[in-house]
Formats: sequence, C-alpha cells, structure tokens
Amino acid sequence: MLQLDQVISSDNLLGLLEGLDRILGVWGTTRKHERVAAVSLFNHMASLGLMADPEHASKALSDMVVMRNIVLEQSDYKEMFSSPYRMPQKTTELDLLFLNAPSVFGHPTGGKLNFYVEVEMHGELGQAENRVRNLRRYFRDRQLELYPIIVLPERIRYDEDLRTVFLDIRDLQKLVELAPPRTLRDIPGTSYDWSATSLQILHHVARHKAVDVDILVSKREGLWNQCPTVRQHDFKAFLRRGIMQTQDIEDFQFQFAPRLRAIFEKMVERRLLAKNTEGRYELTTDGRDLLACYLSFGKREE
Repeated sequence: MLQLDQVISSDNLLGLLEGLDRILGVWGTTRKHERVAAVSLFNHMASLGLMADPEHASKALSDMVVMRNIVLEQSDYKEMFSSPYRMPQKTTELDLLFLNAPSVFGHPTGGKLNFYVEVEMHGELGQAENRVRNLRRYFRDRQLELYPIIVLPERIRYDEDLRTVFLDIRDLQKLVELAPPRTLRDIPGTSYDWSATSLQILHHVARHKAVDVDILVSKREGLWNQCPTVRQHDFKAFLRRGIMQTQDIEDFQFQFAPRLRAIFEKMVERRLLAKNTEGRYELTTDGRDLLACYLSFGKREE
C-alpha cells in the first residue's frame, strides 16, 4: 500500500485522489484516466458559461446529470449488447455519461445533448467501437440520442463520418493541467468515486468532531440529508424511461446506505477513522492529514 506521506505530498487534487485510491484498495489505471476525461469534458461544457455568468451557469448545470462507473447487471448487459457480445464477467461498467448537457464550447444546447464516454486504455479499439455502437442503438430505440466519445492512449484516427469522436488522453491531460480542479466541486460525478466520497466523509466527521456511524450512513438525517453530493442517480430509472432528471436518486435503504457503510468500513480498516471511548468515530492523525491536504488545494484558489 502507498505510504500516506507520499499521498499527502501530491501537488494536485487528482494526484491526491489517485493516492487515496491505492490506500482504499480501489486503484486502477482506467479509473485515473476516467477522472481526467470527466474533468476535461466537463470544463468544455461549463467553462465559458462559468466565466461569463457564474450564477447563470450554475442554474444551467443544475439539470445536467453525470454518472461514472455504472455497474451493469447480466440482464441489463444482455439487453444492451446483443449476441455475440457476451458479458465478459459477472459485472461490467459503463465508464462515463453526461446527460442533459447545457452547452458545448459555450454553445447552448437546451439541455438536449447526451454523451457516453468510453475510456479504453488497453488498445482494444474494436471492442470499444462495438460497445458504443450497441449503446447508441439501444438508446436510439428508446428515442434518446447518445453521442459516443472514445478516449484512447494515443491519437489513432478520426471517424470520417463523425459518428464517433476519438480523443487522445494526453490531450485531455494537458487541458486539465491548464485548469486543474481545486475542490471536489470541480470534478463531476464524485458520488461514484470512493476516494472523493471518502474525502467528503472526512470533512463531515471533522465538522462534527465525532459521529455515530448508524446515524451517519443508515439514517436520512445523516449524510443523505447533510451531504447530498454523495447520492448517486438511479440508473434503472434511466433505462426504464430513456430520460434522466436530477431528482432521480438511488434508493436510500437498498443502495445508498449499503454503499456508504462499505466505504466507511474501508476507511476504518485503513485507519483514516477510529472509534473513540464513547463509541463514536473520529478522524485519526492520518485522516486529519489527508483532509488538510485536500483543503489546501481549495485555499490555493483564493
């Protein structure tokens, strides 16, 4: 496991999240690149509006839904990817969805553009093209146009028919370096990110000094109400209706609470949180150091 000193010496937020991935045991090369793609593409949909009128941009972006690492079950996979595209394992994921995008490069869309981003870092271009082709067909049958983007480790070629956009991860990385995220607000889809969610839990616990885990994750008055940015959207609702709205949120009892408890337990296992003499949980020294490192990036913005 990566040493904490190496993680808190990260010089940017994405580096901190990557190090925290390793501490939590969820690290992967694709996960790293998915964050880069999410931030870079999000900036193209939001940056011009944010510069011109932050209040207006905030209102426009409030209707956009971003989902990352969406787990597909066997039944969903079979419906989306018809034979001979068999599901390679018990579960698989959709990398990144931008739904109801309000603008692209500053041009208003009326919230009618939807993008699916496939991050393919292993050179399996044919498989990625098959996936996006099947996804586009599946949603088009439900009267929803989903524009595909494939992110690759290098610039291979362009689709002459402009039906699929191919992007080089190195170009997206350069764009992120020009405008690096300073807080989790700058990174879309953080509720799908264990490391980002862990930072929000650390921040919440620090504000309250100590917390009861049952109230925190299993009661609505805990994180559900006090930190709504850790809620995920209900992907099943999207599949049923072919439309996704910001109020389409995951089920509290069967989805939210079990997921947050798993993250909380992993944070305890990795000694970022510990139980005090009163049976409540508080930040450990490592937890405080991680949170301080995260908050320092936001201060650089001031």
